[in-house]
Amino acid sequence: MQDVGYMGPQLLSKYFDKHARALGIPKDASILDVAAGTGLQGVILKEKYGYMRLDATDASQAMLDKARDTGVYRNFYCCRIGGGYKLPMADNTYDSAVMAGGLAEGHIKCDAFLELIRVVKPGGLIVNAMREVNIRKYEEYHNLHPSFKKWAEEKKWECIEHVIPPIKHYMNLDGLVHVYRVL
Repeated sequence: MQDVGYMGPQLLSKYFDKHARALGIPKDASILDVAAGTGLQGVILKEKYGYMRLDATDASQAMLDKARDTGVYRNFYCCRIGGGYKLPMADNTYDSAVMAGGLAEGHIKCDAFLELIRVVKPGGLIVNAMREVNIRKYEEYHNLHPSFKKWAEEKKWECIEHVIPPIKHYMNLDGLVHVYRVL
């Protein structure tokens, strides 16, 4: 992915750190990396930004095995999220959660964010980076922003920032970063 200019983890890390610092979320905060894949997100959060307490979840054990090789994660959870699947951890377990590239065709469903709201402590961040085109291109994400708005109206979380960064997300495609704070 790096060979084709995939910038999702870099963009996510930049926005996560910006808002974590603004909200006083410390570098030793516990962070769940959702759809961790090979662990690139965790490597950037730890090595570039200094976040030390990272756990990984992914639906693929083979990907988690690669993430384990990075040496940046504490715990690994091979499980699905969204589409009715629940994470295997208790409510309010994490200080924040991040997901880069999980919202791609046939991957994670929109209701996964309700699970992230459940496992992230009040005041914690949920940051997502994805290709902007996926909101329009794939039917499963057409309701993403209306769902986000509904959950904000229900006081589950509040929008801190939605942004299309100036740096391309992947190849020549725009990215989209969502930053929410759990209430």
